[in-house]
Amino acid sequence: MLAGATPVLVHNCGDEDPVELFRSPGEGKKASEAGGLNAANHDGPHPTAYLSNMAEGAAQYAGNGHDPGFHVFAMKPGFRKAFGDLEFPLVNKNGLKGVTEWRIPSHRFDEFNSYIDHSKTRWVDAYQGWWEG
Repeated sequence: MLAGATPVLVHNCGDEDPVELFRSPGEGKKASEAGGLNAANHDGPHPTAYLSNMAEGAAQYAGNGHDPGFHVFAMKPGFRKAFGDLEFPLVNKNGLKGVTEWRIPSHRFDEFNSYIDHSKTRWVDAYQGWWEG
């Protein structure tokens, strides 16, 4: 882009809707995932972390083999472009519409974590679908 005859760099910010993701970590894993996904918490042949676009998606797991609550990760701009192909519809026990699940393979955890805005990350207490929001 030009400003008169001088080329200027244009940085486009805010052209992407903010993305918040909700994750109820496995039992005893709250602290180890406070800063993001932790590969040490995922094993097996296809280690993957599952996050929801809505609190209801994570709350249904809270206290049911998972810690009693969930992390809320606010994602930085560019996240949806980088990870959008990993978002899938999530059928839930409450019949809620529009709930999706993000399936992040462990080999992309570091990249995923680089998109977390840690100044906006928080923990919400919940138990088997109930929480104060």
